[in-house]
Amino acid sequence: AEQRHLYSIYPWRLFQIASAAFVDVGSAWDTGERPELLYDAGVGLRIFPTRSTGATVIHVDLAFPINADDDVDTVQLNITTKTGF
Repeated sequence: AEQRHLYSIYPWRLFQIASAAFVDVGSAWDTGERPELLYDAGVGLRIFPTRSTGATVIHVDLAFPINADDDVDTVQLNITTKTGF
């Protein structure tokens, strides 16, 4: 689940900014009848370059795993580009 908010901030007319709060639940590698579910919650920024020729959105997310193993970081920073919000 994700809640988004688009701001009217338009720095130097180069990009628009939005924020997102999210909760993720799922299993990626366990394919058994009772897969282990992993949970995380986080916040992020969405940056829309307005002078770009592509429809790229920069995602900057801070995620906080809730039930991860001890070998997983307690805070994760993810920076990605996508073609959608």
